[in-house]
Amino acid sequence: MRFLTPLLFALALSVHADEVHLKNGGTVTGTVIDEGDPVVIKTLGGGTIKIARDKIDNIEKKALPAVANPDAPPRERKIVASPKYSDILNGFAVRPPPGWKKIASSKNSKATFAFPNAETPFKMDVWIIKSDASLGSLHETFAKTYRGAFKEYVSKFEKGAQLGKLPAKVFAGTFTGEKGDAMGHFHALGGPEKGMFFLVFFTGAAARLDGFVPDFEEALASFELVPKPDLTEAEMKKFMDAYSKGVEMVHEGKEVEAVAQFDICAELLPKHADTHQNLAILTARIGETKRAIEEYTTLAKLRPDDAQPLYDLGTVLFKVNRYPDALAAFEKALDLAPDYVEAWINIGAVRSQTAEYEKAIQAFKTAIEIDPKCVPAWFNLANVEHIRNNFKEAKDAFEAVLKIQPDHSGAKDGLKKLKQEGH
Repeated sequence: MRFLTPLLFALALSVHADEVHLKNGGTVTGTVIDEGDPVVIKTLGGGTIKIARDKIDNIEKKALPAVANPDAPPRERKIVASPKYSDILNGFAVRPPPGWKKIASSKNSKATFAFPNAETPFKMDVWIIKSDASLGSLHETFAKTYRGAFKEYVSKFEKGAQLGKLPAKVFAGTFTGEKGDAMGHFHALGGPEKGMFFLVFFTGAAARLDGFVPDFEEALASFELVPKPDLTEAEMKKFMDAYSKGVEMVHEGKEVEAVAQFDICAELLPKHADTHQNLAILTARIGETKRAIEEYTTLAKLRPDDAQPLYDLGTVLFKVNRYPDALAAFEKALDLAPDYVEAWINIGAVRSQTAEYEKAIQAFKTAIEIDPKCVPAWFNLANVEHIRNNFKEAKDAFEAVLKIQPDHSGAKDGLKKLKQEGH
């Protein structure tokens, strides 16, 4: 993940505050820290007052979010759909379960996705199987072989299903893995009666299998065939050769040469998203910023439900001081993924650069609310609070950084500077 480090400049700001309207016509301004009875309000002067509920007409919440404790549990994340993955070379598209990420493909897999939780790892793979057998016959052979390959196999269910609009067969079960751990699987084989079949399967911790089945079934429902590129055999070979050479050159550190190879791919297949992703990353890396912005813009259009290209676009725009455009990109990323912590941090960075410090603080605090142990959010918050002469808040935020990461030199320097200034 990439984080922006804002350069901060001092500016006096108005204060966002809650307004507690009393039944006698009066108004108390501050931050409501307890809405029970009595209502507890932290005043702008730093004091605390309590007002009985029956004396209050209404409360207008305008204050910035309260700073979370670094030991607080993260808030419950909003569940959003994962972006749909499209493979035009192999002719399919599929949406993995919510929150799953594409990772390096497993052996024989056309695409591999992972559930990002180290405690309960799960993977999703898509294979293509070419066979003249019927769906029923191929499924029966495959299921029998799979069940016989593992120790203590226990069948969960087996049934007919749909892989998108394709007829399919599904079977699931549990078994003992190579390391003696309890594993679960869910396999779906679908396709026409003969020819080419798609195998979409999930493997991971047996304890999570039942809970994931609805997500697996939604992924199957999202599957669709997409038109393969209209290329001749020679053009397809040229594309594959250039793509392979581009990848090799990246591994060899020959980034400029790699760009030339991926340019060949883009000319042959202008809508191949992975090619534009490689070009965006490489051109940004070698300093061709204008080209990188163009490539990330193209990628965002090719992956309209994926927040990552928009986030990366915003990062490049920030680096060339195009702050309004960067802000727009980060906000679009949040439209797709509201709990995208890094996007909230970078919105705070943009707001800091444009001296909109209250909005910057709100963004950093939102990131902290989502992930209370997010060091970059706490550190940036501390810096902005320091600039605003909110020395206690700055000190608290620097200390929160050190509670999470005791060797953070920036936070140590921040506390040292506050002490030197007499705070």
